[in-house]
Amino acid sequence: MTTRDIDALFEHMTTKLDHQMEDEMEWIFSMLHEDTDRLEKVGMTLVDEFDVDLVTCELCDDNGKATGERVDLLISMVAALKPEEVRALSDRFAALAESEGVEYEGVACTDPLPEDFFDWLDLEEANWRLKHLADSGWPEGQPIPFIFAVECEDGAQAKKVGAAFEADGLDGKLGGVEVIDDSGDHEDAQGTGVAVQMEGLHDEAVLASAYAAVEGIVKEAGGRLLGVQFFGDEDEDGDDEG
Repeated sequence: MTTRDIDALFEHMTTKLDHQMEDEMEWIFSMLHEDTDRLEKVGMTLVDEFDVDLVTCELCDDNGKATGERVDLLISMVAALKPEEVRALSDRFAALAESEGVEYEGVACTDPLPEDFFDWLDLEEANWRLKHLADSGWPEGQPIPFIFAVECEDGAQAKKVGAAFEADGLDGKLGGVEVIDDSGDHEDAQGTGVAVQMEGLHDEAVLASAYAAVEGIVKEAGGRLLGVQFFGDEDEDGDDEG
């Protein structure tokens, strides 16, 4: 990415998106190479300064047929950076990539995660979450397990809801059902409910269909749907680098 590219990025942010220089953003610098071990080695040199993750992306042809995979190294930080600071970091990573024989792709930025990012999400919030994953480099169409949480009045209702999901199977996509009956008054009590895991995709239509199916089962069996959650590699510990 050239100096002109970075200047154009800031011009777009300040003139079109009302960005102020004191606003914090999540800055994501990326490298790629077919050798995952080589990328991991590069990432290990940066973990003391940045959040570092390896993300596997599926490659597809124009017809959507999978043709292979590639691995991206994502180097990220949340900060209020000035153009000259982004240019300096970009130059640093470009030089590092060249010295290590990997390809430097450039820099992107997105709004930082809110404090309640890991709360249960309704459908509208979950769609925003997918957009954030896309902005962070997680490609659309990639598998992402969906986890739904259902709150129940008591253990009997939780067992009923869990059994309903087991019987339905969610079109063969059901990954697991956990009935939770921990309604004690101790500090770490989880409450009473059901956690449902199913196969999902980074796709808004797939998410909407899954949400509607779960909602229907909960409405029929009882309980209250708290929402859904899912995580791309960059949200978890990935390859234990970040």
